[in-house]
Amino acid sequence: MAVKIGRLLETLPGGVLELAEEHGPSIIEVPTNLPWIDIGTPIMALIINEQVCRLRGSERVHHMFSDVILSGGSLDGMARTRAGPVRNPVVALACGLDVVADADAPVAGRGLNLGGPVGGLRTAASCGRNWTPPRGKPRRD
Repeated sequence: MAVKIGRLLETLPGGVLELAEEHGPSIIEVPTNLPWIDIGTPIMALIINEQVCRLRGSERVHHMFSDVILSGGSLDGMARTRAGPVRNPVVALACGLDVVADADAPVAGRGLNLGGPVGGLRTAASCGRNWTPPRGKPRRD
């Protein structure tokens, strides 16, 4: 919490500093000659820039998926496309929690490793159905 002492407030009311130290938030004394806009503008810029970065990331993923689908790709292609940038396994689930596509995380120097169930996944536990990897992919034990 930022407070300007002097113009409208001569001192902080008794006990405020003690309560702030005990429970937070921190209290910062702002010089009276420093306009609030000089404090608020950089803070808002940080917040807005963070949101812009998230929006751009979301837009990149949207374009990646659009490219896969528009070039005749499949759900497996979408899973592989997403597994690369996040460097983690990706599983696409249907509404009933059935696995409809999967991709392992890429291994450095080997490209994408698409064999077998992702991360040792053997069942879609929430719906109690057994899952087996799609044909043509070797099973990882």
